[in-house]
Amino acid sequence: MGQCCSELKTFAEHIKANEEKIQELYNKVSLSFKMSAIDMDQYVLSDIFRDSVYVISRVDASFELEKNNQICKEMGGYLAEVDDKEEENFPGSFATETAGKLFVYIGINDVEKEGEYVYYTSKKPLVVANFKWWYNNPDDYNKNEDCMNVDMNGMNDLDCFRKARFMCEIPLN
Repeated sequence: MGQCCSELKTFAEHIKANEEKIQELYNKVSLSFKMSAIDMDQYVLSDIFRDSVYVISRVDASFELEKNNQICKEMGGYLAEVDDKEEENFPGSFATETAGKLFVYIGINDVEKEGEYVYYTSKKPLVVANFKWWYNNPDDYNKNEDCMNVDMNGMNDLDCFRKARFMCEIPLN
């Protein structure tokens, strides 16, 4: 009985290792397919993070939630959503590396009700206290900052129609 159980355990470990390799291969194929829909002259692509890639526009343009989310949808994604501290660090660093000191919008906003931040696509609420913010933010400066910027310093609320870049999150599965 002992040898049988040992062989089953070894077999199960091999299956798990192969499942991980298959998932990795699937992600690479999925990424290749999705990259074919991305104009690399217009966008910068991140490494894979949690089975997603992030894309930042290369050109500053007037940010519009609906319009920019539609562009993300055409690439197979949506305006980036930051679900936790670890995920906040990845797109924040990617934004800083890619755009430097330029603003990069993501899909968080409080357009509907001031102070109640939600993700544009999923409509999930953002718990402000769970994230790193620029100093004294969010502050709704001049009472018109309803969209969100992210970089390695954290998040910052900005007016929604500022010329800036935007970030899409593209799930690979």
